[in-house]
Amino acid sequence: MTRRRPVLLDALALDRSDPAGLARQVHAELRRMILDGVLPAAARLPSSRTLAEAWGIARNTVVGALDRLTAEGLLAGRRGSGTFVAEVVGVRLPRRASARAASGLSARGRVAFAEAMLRGQHGDRPLAPDVPALDRFPIDLWHRSILRSARRQRLALLQGIDRRGFEPLRAAIATHVGPARGVICAPEQIVILTSTRQAIQLAGLLLTEPGEAAAIEDPGFLGARAIFNAAGLSLVVMPVDAEGANPERLAGVRLIYLTPSHQYPLGVAMSLKRRMAVLGIAERLGAWIVEDDYDGEFQIRGHPAPSLHGLSGGGRVLYVGTFSKAMFPAIRLAYLVVPPDLVDAFAAVRASLDGITQLHGQAALADFMESGAFAAHIKRMRGLYAEREEALLDRLMTRLGGLLHLPEPGGGLQLAALFRRPTDDIEIVRRLDAAEAAPMPLSRYYLKDGAAGLLMGFAASPPPALARAVDHLTRIVESGPRRKRRTGTSG
Repeated sequence: MTRRRPVLLDALALDRSDPAGLARQVHAELRRMILDGVLPAAARLPSSRTLAEAWGIARNTVVGALDRLTAEGLLAGRRGSGTFVAEVVGVRLPRRASARAASGLSARGRVAFAEAMLRGQHGDRPLAPDVPALDRFPIDLWHRSILRSARRQRLALLQGIDRRGFEPLRAAIATHVGPARGVICAPEQIVILTSTRQAIQLAGLLLTEPGEAAAIEDPGFLGARAIFNAAGLSLVVMPVDAEGANPERLAGVRLIYLTPSHQYPLGVAMSLKRRMAVLGIAERLGAWIVEDDYDGEFQIRGHPAPSLHGLSGGGRVLYVGTFSKAMFPAIRLAYLVVPPDLVDAFAAVRASLDGITQLHGQAALADFMESGAFAAHIKRMRGLYAEREEALLDRLMTRLGGLLHLPEPGGGLQLAALFRRPTDDIEIVRRLDAAEAAPMPLSRYYLKDGAAGLLMGFAASPPPALARAVDHLTRIVESGPRRKRRTGTSG
């Protein structure tokens, strides 16, 4: 009569081709059976020799796995009796993550997760928005700035004493934004950060109370919406038209977030009349304005309107700039210009939450700006982006001019085009091969139901690549039904 094997021996499955090795597999399988309750508390295991013979592996492999489980407290050895599942193991754990893992999130966490999933995931693909021309970045000059700043600064780069950031970089930024953007400030008013999002987060934390209201553009920057939701602020929308965001109906708001120079994502510039109006409203309400000038270096509409900071003298305006568009995304450097009496608070709280931005990158950027390489790069990219924007618009007019309302050239790194008839822009983007074209559906940027369209980046791709992307987009648009989809997202 054949002796029946214990259940344990039949339950273990080993993959001898797995590079992880047999010992790790034995440990993982036994651990899983213990935590799943297949091996209950106080159950006695066969001897290591028996297990090794049954599984056709070396005894030392089994001993090693059992010793590790014993060290983890899942097994216990009894002298003269054998090895047992520890008595403390009695709660059955789920074998794998539940398909409804998100159910453990708070309501605020679910909103933040939903907002994060709206962001594009194809930053290096044709037509993907917000990506600069990395192929034209002067990497050799940048390397020289890195080496030169490291030689010059040495010990200063290891100390990081000033919470506001590297003083030479703050001085270079103050020199740049004065004539370029009309932001007159002292280096002492500038706090170096890692991103625009960090600037918005600090403004929400330091200038509002939970439950107060923040005004945002609609459509608008998804990052700002997610940050204000996470901060427990209620959202008040400012609809965007040909003059930019309309602030006329604002009441009871504590914070006003705007992209007045180049509205994100529609690309319009806020009129001078609207700029003066929002400054008056902020003064009357005692509200703060966060002015996000995310791609101000690349505007081509002649002489741009003055910044809100410049018009107001900076009294109730916090000005945000970033180098991720002007330079490259991985640089992770941005800055915030704040009124003098707020500098210490912003710098101290930022440092308490996140430390200081690493100084080697700050020092290299300061050198890059002081050497004139930054200004020269901006000048070259302004011309290059104008050429690439024109190439994209020409191709769109040729292939999709009857289906899309195309904007006038406006500069920046992307453009927004609205469909002329009801269209499911999310479905169109879903059907695209992202390797060939990766625009974003415009309707996703609306808090309430809004127009369907496409947000298309042009800065990162040469004209032939843009043409191929538009051709692929045309095939998808013309191959399926054009129908309206409700895409408003509750804030």
